[in-house]
Amino acid sequence: MGNTPYILMVAAVLAFGAIMPQKGPKRIRYIILMTVLHTCLCGFRYMFITGDLHKYYYTFLNSGNYGWFSAELWAEGRNFGFYYFNKIVHLLSGGDFQVLLFVIAAIVHISLGYVVYRYSSRPWFSYLIWNCMGFFIFGFSAIKQALAMAFVMLSFVGIAEKRLGFYLTMMALAGSIHMPALVFLPAYWL
Repeated sequence: MGNTPYILMVAAVLAFGAIMPQKGPKRIRYIILMTVLHTCLCGFRYMFITGDLHKYYYTFLNSGNYGWFSAELWAEGRNFGFYYFNKIVHLLSGGDFQVLLFVIAAIVHISLGYVVYRYSSRPWFSYLIWNCMGFFIFGFSAIKQALAMAFVMLSFVGIAEKRLGFYLTMMALAGSIHMPALVFLPAYWL
């Protein structure tokens, strides 16, 4: 199968971008379609498509065994948001790792769709950049970083609308999921 899903996604971005409205209120249809396509491809992929997912799989399975205030979930304050997120999804899904993959894909691509809808003058081009810069593929293996990236993208709303509280909340969520996301913290003032 190789690169076929990725190539088909880029083809869909371009083809639907050419035939669907890109301006005005009807552009929401294109953005919704791209959000659904990206979420489904990323969320319903085979759960062991990359080596990193094996590590995340065992983290997810074990999260159901840990207490809410355990040292394993708190992880000395580093990435604790990701471990608590795993525990919540584990409890709600009955331990189904595929549900975790889908939920993370949905959060990432709904966040992207929201930012594209609010701030992009050419949605097709935004999705093309998303795919060609490797962010879409990144979400296949680095799910912790992809989830943090969703909150970093949403923090852009705080910058654009000069809402410091919202910005700091999104950055705190991103940092609790993947601490290196805090490197973007100065962006509000820059």
